[in-house]
Amino acid sequence: MSLPQRRSPQMEVFIIRPDGFNPDDYLPALRNSKRKATKAGARDRHNSTRNMPSSSRSRRRSPDPAPRRQRHRTVHREEDAGDESEDARPANPRAHRAISRLKQNKQDLYEKLRERRKNRGQGRPAPRVIPQYEYGSASEHDSLFDSDPDEEKEDEEFIAEDGPEQVVLPPEYQAPDSQREQVSKIIQLFVQIAAYPPLERARRMQQYMQDDYFERPLTALRKRMSGLATAITTQTIAPVLRRIMKYPELTTPDTPEPGTIECTICSKKGRCDRLALSGFPYENPGFEERQQTLRTYTYFAGQFCAKRIKAFHALTHWEYHLFAAVKNEIDELHEIKHSRRMVDVDDRARPLTLQQRGAPTDLTDADAIFRWLDEVRGFVKLRHEKIRDIIKQAENVERQVKAGHRD
Repeated sequence: MSLPQRRSPQMEVFIIRPDGFNPDDYLPALRNSKRKATKAGARDRHNSTRNMPSSSRSRRRSPDPAPRRQRHRTVHREEDAGDESEDARPANPRAHRAISRLKQNKQDLYEKLRERRKNRGQGRPAPRVIPQYEYGSASEHDSLFDSDPDEEKEDEEFIAEDGPEQVVLPPEYQAPDSQREQVSKIIQLFVQIAAYPPLERARRMQQYMQDDYFERPLTALRKRMSGLATAITTQTIAPVLRRIMKYPELTTPDTPEPGTIECTICSKKGRCDRLALSGFPYENPGFEERQQTLRTYTYFAGQFCAKRIKAFHALTHWEYHLFAAVKNEIDELHEIKHSRRMVDVDDRARPLTLQQRGAPTDLTDADAIFRWLDEVRGFVKLRHEKIRDIIKQAENVERQVKAGHRD
C-alpha cells in the first residue's frame, strides 16, 4: 500500500515596482558595491596571508594564479588563431599568381606541341617551342641563348675563318716545357745542325737559336746545368777546373787504385780513383773540334773529390756528348745507305739496308730522321734518362757539399 506523496507548497512572489522605477539607474551603484566588496575580500586575504607563518604561506601560495592561467590560455588561443590565419594565408603573396602562370605556361607549351605535330603532318614548318620555366612570359624574360635562324645565318656569314697564322704569345707568357720536351726539342735542333758540313754548323746553329722554339729549351737547360756546376765548385777543385772544362772525355776505372795514394785535389791520403782527361777541345756553338795533339791528363782523387769532378765534368760537356750521340746515329745511316755496313743473313754477309732499320731513305729530311730517332730507336727517351741522371747525381753532390762533407 503506497503512501500518498506530499507536495511542497507553491509560493507565489509578487514584485511591485513603484511608479517611475528604472533599473538602469541602479546598475552603476550595484557595480561599484560589487567592486568594493571584491577589493575588501582581496585585502582581507592578503592580510591573513601576511600574518601566517612562512611555511604555511608557501604551502597556501598557488604556483599559477588563476588570472595568470586564464591570461596564458587566452594568449594561446590568440596564437592558435594567428597560426590558423597564417596557414590560411599563402607564404608567398605571388604564389597564386605564379602557380596560375605556370599552369598557363604548361598549357601554352602543350598547345604549341600540338600545333607543331599538326603542322608537321600538313607539311608546314613547325614553330619554335620555347619552354618557360620562370614566372612571366617570354617577352618579359628573354633568353640570351635564343636566337632567330635568320640572325644565325647572318652571324655565320659575318664570322670569317681563321687563317693559317696563329697568335704567338711572348716567351714570358708561355707555359714552360717539361724536361723531356726540352730534351726532345734540343735533339731536334742538333739533328738539323748535323745535316750540315762541320764548317757551317756554327753559323747554322746561331740562325736556329734565333727561333724561340729552339732557344727557350736550350737556354733553360743550360741555366740549370750551370747553376748546379757553380753550386758544387769549391776551392779544392779550382786548380783542375780549367782542364776539366777544356777536355770533353773523362774516363775512370771500375775499381779504385790499390794502396794508399795522396789525393791530387785535397792532398789527403787514402783509397783514390784514377781520373783521365782526354779528347779534343771544341767550339760552342757548332761543336767543331780543334785539331790538336791528343793529350791525356791523369789525376788521383778520393771518393768525394772524384764524385765532384765527375759531376762537374758531366754538367759542363752535356751538350757536346748529346750532339756527338746524334751525329753518330746519322753517320750510321749514311754508312748503311752506301752499303758500308754488313750483316749476317743466312750465314752470308750482306749489306744492311735502310728499310731493314726502318729508317727514312731521304737522309736530307731532318724531320723524318728525328721521327725515326724518337719513334723507332727510342733515342729521345734514352738521352732524357741520361740527362736526368746527370742532374740527379749533381744534386746529391750539392747536398753533400752544403753539409760540409769531405773525404
